[in-house]
Amino acid sequence: AWVYRQFKDTVADPELRAAIISIAAFSTERLPLPDAMLPLGKGWPVSERLADLQGQAGALGLMRIRGERERYWALIHDILGRFLLTSLFYDREALEALGFGDAQNPEHLRFLVFCRLSTLPVLERPDLREIADGFAISIFKIDPAHGHSTFAPYWREALTALDQMPRSLR
Repeated sequence: AWVYRQFKDTVADPELRAAIISIAAFSTERLPLPDAMLPLGKGWPVSERLADLQGQAGALGLMRIRGERERYWALIHDILGRFLLTSLFYDREALEALGFGDAQNPEHLRFLVFCRLSTLPVLERPDLREIADGFAISIFKIDPAHGHSTFAPYWREALTALDQMPRSLR
């Protein structure tokens, strides 16, 4: 409740909320979200607005990671991402506002966030190829023998999501 309350009270901008939800979903897979996958934003870049938000929303655990060529965002622990997504699921008004009203449960919400991210045209960039491949190899992978069975109930939707990825990746 504390994490979600800070999210709701501190982050009023819908672009920042969507960005944080994307970061939370990636963090549940223990992956950082590249800056390039953040929404472009109107006016000031979303990445810079997230940096400004870090000091005001400490409970969210937002963390910026700088690589050699790319910058990434993550939450300091995967559990914070799960807390945030689960709390969002039970706030139907906010869920609808972010465009996830079809979510059946918190795990389905996480899946829907990944579906939205998997369709981004920016995934065609060569420097994001590893992440793009990750959707088929590990994120949407439905293999109970290897610990990835959480999306098994959504296998048809997973196949549809893979078909909706940018053409060069299919």
